[in-house]
Amino acid sequence: MASVTEIQSAITSINNRLSTTGANAPTREEQAELLKARSALVSLLASTYGTIQEAGQVFQSDALYQAQKTAIDFIAKEKERAKSN
Repeated sequence: MASVTEIQSAITSINNRLSTTGANAPTREEQAELLKARSALVSLLASTYGTIQEAGQVFQSDALYQAQKTAIDFIAKEKERAKSN
């Protein structure tokens, strides 16, 4: 998977190409393809940031603590059960 820096670089490159004027300006077809590619990259970047943000919220939330507590309680019960057997 591409890094955030690579995605941002690709978006910048597309923007630079779209802003080219004169004889080297992209054709309408090229513009359409570049816009599609830029849109896909922006979506990927937004998804990446969203995933990172969600992961950060889990680690900063009570949900992680509760999950750890549940796992510890389960292990303690299983340890006691094993002892009694």
